[in-house]
Amino acid sequence: MRIKQEKIAIIAFIIILFIVVCAPYLWRVALGNTSIAGQQYYIAKGMANEVSKNGMTTFSEYPFSLYILIIGYFDQKQSMLFFMALGIAASALLYLFVRTHKFRPTHSIFIATAWVISYSFASLVYTDGITLFVCVLLLIALLLIRHKKLILAGIFLLLIAATSPVLLFASVMIVLMYASWHMKSARKIVMMCIAPVAVALMSWLIGGQFTRTIMLTIPQTQFFQELGSIGGIPLVVFCLGLGGGLSFWNKKYKYAYILFTIMLVATIFIPSWLPFVAVILTIISAASFLFLANKVWHSQLVYRAFIISFLAGLAMASIFGLQSISNEPPTYVEQDSLFELAKLAPGITLSHANYGSLISVLGKHESFIDELDGPIVGESADDIFRSIRLTNVTDLLSENEIRYIYITQEMRSGLVWNHTDQELLFLLRNNVTFSKVYSDDFAEIYSVNVSYEQLS
Repeated sequence: MRIKQEKIAIIAFIIILFIVVCAPYLWRVALGNTSIAGQQYYIAKGMANEVSKNGMTTFSEYPFSLYILIIGYFDQKQSMLFFMALGIAASALLYLFVRTHKFRPTHSIFIATAWVISYSFASLVYTDGITLFVCVLLLIALLLIRHKKLILAGIFLLLIAATSPVLLFASVMIVLMYASWHMKSARKIVMMCIAPVAVALMSWLIGGQFTRTIMLTIPQTQFFQELGSIGGIPLVVFCLGLGGGLSFWNKKYKYAYILFTIMLVATIFIPSWLPFVAVILTIISAASFLFLANKVWHSQLVYRAFIISFLAGLAMASIFGLQSISNEPPTYVEQDSLFELAKLAPGITLSHANYGSLISVLGKHESFIDELDGPIVGESADDIFRSIRLTNVTDLLSENEIRYIYITQEMRSGLVWNHTDQELLFLLRNNVTFSKVYSDDFAEIYSVNVSYEQLS
């Protein structure tokens, strides 16, 4: 009977996993949008393109990341399949990790399923590939620690250090939390963490990588999903996870509680740690749910209300989360305008920095400024946007060899300008200097009518 229940649970887990992993992308494709959701992929891909063009010397300007090297080998469809495979691997590894801790097979499957249907999992698969990649490496490291293969675990932590110093420190915090539960091996585990931390600190101190690799993570504007955060924690998971953690309080594991509290507070200053906190709270909340569901309840009404509220809370968070991811930019309208840009002759394109990586990856054009450029380039772009003299604009465009200008409705509505006839927008009416080559509800593309000889 128990074996039959386990098989049913595994089948249900696999079905739910494939729905969560595939549904948002299939929905975007059904709407005519084949692009990957979110901005992070395009930043990483843009950096990978620079590495491909200029070689490893690019990393003197951009932060080194193993993730960037991997993404550089894939096109957009292959990258999406890669993220889906990472999501499947992460959920399977979490199941295996939980299973090694004396949970029943069905309970282990339930805990893994709870993470899969939580919004934080889907947001990792679709909008935060680097954190998902680190999660897979971390789960492998934790499984190796569980089986006392500390040298191999240390190698995987080094791979995390080579991927993102920011996320390495979060990973080390989790490893130390786990070590506090296994005090006999705690000293060896701490020693194992020294080399990865040293690598991360060296990359930070020598190349400023700690700060710059933050650009490769998704900024979490809100802690809770219900407040609109990409990858935020569902309120039901937070309440039950925190309550369950406190109810399981044991002085013997005080260091784990202290480290988790530090990590929780640190998400205020390092929002990219939030997905890790979400995983921990999801595991605790699911374990707490199983513990409470198996207790004897004096009131069946309260018992059923508890069961329904938790499962409904997770399900609703997942449904709304998947819908939100499906509608994440770039939208199909934005994608179409960038595809039109890709059809034009090669040339440097000026737009706001927020669109730099999209112009590079989807628009197939070199962007004058992107999300990783410093204040000097930003000031040059701003000088063009703010200029009210046509001769000044022409000189700046010629000096910087800019051939196209990509203007979006967001730029017109406060991102750059507040009025439709303000500064560069007014000058773009000059049909001699500028030609509108494309226009839709999302964006306009202008060609700069300066000969190639003048630009060169």
